[in-house]
Amino acid sequence: MGKPMKILVAEDGEVSRFLIATVLQNMGHDVVLACDGAEAVDLFEREFPDMVIMDVIMPNMDGFEATAKIKALRPRPWVPVLYLSAYSGDHGLAKGLQCGGDDYLSKPINPVMLEAKVKALLRTLEFQRELDTKNQELEHYYLKEQEEKEAAKHLMDRLVNQERLHDPMLQYWVSPAEYFSGDLVAAARTRANVLHVLLADGAGHGLSAALNVLPIAQAFYAMTDKGYGIDSIAREANRKLKQLLPTDRFISATLISVNYTGKVIQAWNGGNPPLLILDAAGKVLRTICSRHLPLGIVAAQDFDASVDTFKFDAPCQIVAMSDGAAESENRTGEQFGFDRMIKTLSAAPPNKRIHRLRDALATHRAGRLPHDDVSLLAVSCVSELSTALHAVPALRVVSQSDASKWAFEMSLSEAELKHIDVVPMLLSVIKQIEGADIHGAQIYTILSELFNNALDHGVLGMNSATKSSPDGLEAYLDLRAERLANLTHASIDIAIGYIVVQGRGQLRIAFKDSGKGFNYRNALQDVAKLNTNPFGHGIALMRGLCVSLDYRGKGNEVVAIYDLQKKVSEPQEFLVLAAAA
Repeated sequence: MGKPMKILVAEDGEVSRFLIATVLQNMGHDVVLACDGAEAVDLFEREFPDMVIMDVIMPNMDGFEATAKIKALRPRPWVPVLYLSAYSGDHGLAKGLQCGGDDYLSKPINPVMLEAKVKALLRTLEFQRELDTKNQELEHYYLKEQEEKEAAKHLMDRLVNQERLHDPMLQYWVSPAEYFSGDLVAAARTRANVLHVLLADGAGHGLSAALNVLPIAQAFYAMTDKGYGIDSIAREANRKLKQLLPTDRFISATLISVNYTGKVIQAWNGGNPPLLILDAAGKVLRTICSRHLPLGIVAAQDFDASVDTFKFDAPCQIVAMSDGAAESENRTGEQFGFDRMIKTLSAAPPNKRIHRLRDALATHRAGRLPHDDVSLLAVSCVSELSTALHAVPALRVVSQSDASKWAFEMSLSEAELKHIDVVPMLLSVIKQIEGADIHGAQIYTILSELFNNALDHGVLGMNSATKSSPDGLEAYLDLRAERLANLTHASIDIAIGYIVVQGRGQLRIAFKDSGKGFNYRNALQDVAKLNTNPFGHGIALMRGLCVSLDYRGKGNEVVAIYDLQKKVSEPQEFLVLAAAA
């Protein structure tokens, strides 16, 4: 026997009412009695019964009307209604069901049939209540899951710095296969206005894939802010992911660097589809295929961080994508394909390429849900420096009066020169001086120029004239990489300190390399004559930024003094100066 229920009985016949009450009480149920339909409705509101037994023909209000009112009072949860009637026929049965009745029992009442009907309806009621309970639990879990998803998505959006994706040179589109995307697009600029872009594709999709790509986002932004190149970013991201991810998880990634001043594109592609560089007319100028393993697979000592380099003299556009784009299938299982992607991109103007490709993918799928996350991005590369400048934040000036005095020295051998990204390391130390951070762009430029001169021209003996030919930059970089790899018995000594001269805080930066030096006196005379040689303008740039620039010895020693209390130039003026140099 099931648990006791409260049953409302509406019957105008006293004998029948007594008989029904006796059967129900013998079954162990509580009984509430009503003499007509109106009283039944009133008792229903006050007693909240689990079931109703309703005579059809009663004074004041018949059973059909009373049932309709009862169902309107409590549409949920379900309360079964068993009709009692001396009449049979399809019309009466249909009307009773329309008013909310659930079953019929004919008069005269058979106690055995009454008990059987009541048991059947109460058994159904118990099943319904169990189902309602499960539904409520599911709804609670669903709402809780949605709340947690929203919180997780908000956190992930904050962690990947969505606001930085508003860079005017960038277009992107990310379409998740589920609520969370295992694909990630990130963008940021260095202090020298070099645009870094990341497209990462975590193995799988959904929340687990989205969580896997978060560590790479943090490494990307932190190292870009410190001025590291994409090769160092790829190396650090691989180290971190190798340490954190399970052995069966990895991240396919594309890293892009665009130097608008030097008109140089660098790219690292590990496991993603080929990177395309297209001109304004849609012609593919270069395809950069994946020649590296995805991040998180190989150990740090086996990782290859070498990048592909492309020099652009005319406007062009870089297009990158995750494999979910080309692998998108239509209803017959046909993939969109990489060739079709190139055709779609080439036929569209630069500012419409991502939109056209997105629409073409939607048309191809024709409503079919994607089986994998899809990411597309396009980076505009223009030769006019001014187009990219408005993305650089304005600098602010603060007092240097409390800056402390300090100095440090370091000596780098060939082993350190091969593996350490020196300039960001130095900049991170200098930033500890109070107020030095607002001069970050200028200090970064000075450190980069002095260190690159010491390494490239002093230690490695590189000649900038090599860059003059159409393929000169790539040849220069290939030769530089070869000489650096084979470097022996070389060193660069660095001394940096904070000094106070006539009450003004100044930064003293000194480099000494083991190279042969150069005739700096002639170089300084060329600068004074505004030599139009396309190379060798670094000295003019340094002299424009520094209080003094002093070459010593055979030209392999240089001391630069930078005034930390001077008013910082507007970023546009500074960057135009850098471009002119």
